[in-house]
Amino acid sequence: MPDNGTDFGPGVYIARHLRRTLADAEELLDQALTAGAARNDGSGVARLDEWMLAHPHRDFLRGAIFGTNMETVERLLRSCRDLTTGLALALDANGELRTSLFVLQRALGEAVMRLCYIMDAEVPPARSLARMAAYQIESIEGNLAAADSFGSHAVEEAVRIKASILELQRRLAKGGFELTPDTRRPTLTAAVTLDGQRENIKFNATDAFKKYVPGSSWQWELGSGVTHSRGWMLSSIVPTVETEAPGTVIDLVVGVGLVVFDLADAVARVAFSHTGVDVDWFLKKVHSRRRGAISWTSSHPNLVGHVEYASRSPEFKAETGHLGASFQRPAQPPSTSRNPAIAGPEPLR
Repeated sequence: MPDNGTDFGPGVYIARHLRRTLADAEELLDQALTAGAARNDGSGVARLDEWMLAHPHRDFLRGAIFGTNMETVERLLRSCRDLTTGLALALDANGELRTSLFVLQRALGEAVMRLCYIMDAEVPPARSLARMAAYQIESIEGNLAAADSFGSHAVEEAVRIKASILELQRRLAKGGFELTPDTRRPTLTAAVTLDGQRENIKFNATDAFKKYVPGSSWQWELGSGVTHSRGWMLSSIVPTVETEAPGTVIDLVVGVGLVVFDLADAVARVAFSHTGVDVDWFLKKVHSRRRGAISWTSSHPNLVGHVEYASRSPEFKAETGHLGASFQRPAQPPSTSRNPAIAGPEPLR
């Protein structure tokens, strides 16, 4: 029984597993910090560091961009911990809370997607740094829109923010970045380019979900439906006095739990590709919890081991229906992989 005295059920069961996954994730991230500091051969951070050292603006890139990005990553990870804890508390209610589950899931998903996007070791180093710079620009320029929404109550704040924007733009231009002005608001930035690698300031969460969690990319649309109170979504999960909601408690809590497990796998994948840390132990644990969550459904597939499951493409179909690839990962070259066991076989086509 949980500490709050809630009766045991699928929500409480999955909440326990989310808390255990969160504890495992914190342990994994501690290991990733150690591995990252070691600059393992073939890791994303080693390639990035080598590239920055050879760049004419290396001091600026390593300090103002990469160094600041470490704070960005820490904030994203702390946000993920916060949102996962909130999800576990909501799941303890065993279906009494419905819309909040999807809203929290959506927010968690976007935080993880931004993390994967910024730390993606598959893109060229210049593009990684452009993404880091884009996040910085978005963070500061976004403050102006927030201040403008307060109207006359934030005039002085808006003046201060505009000065900060000009200073950041000046520093980036001096540090080797090219800034593309926004056509509607020329004082703001639409895109940033470093050594020919261009990134838009606006983050495309939909595309990120399709790339980093292909087996669960649909969850973004569901979370958006609840967040914006769209009728097609609310009528599926929220009952009325006269009408039952089609979505059962098991459907809701298991669906949300499986997505969070997929997001945990995405964090592990980016930790592995960026630092070379061993993540196989983590993926095995998450996969066992995935099995347990699915066991609550009346009809569920016989899940294979985590390596084979991860190697399947999003288009893979089992005899009983779509199984997906909830933690599909890119294959790592044998010569550079620090943990080839997690790469698995080539994806089935």
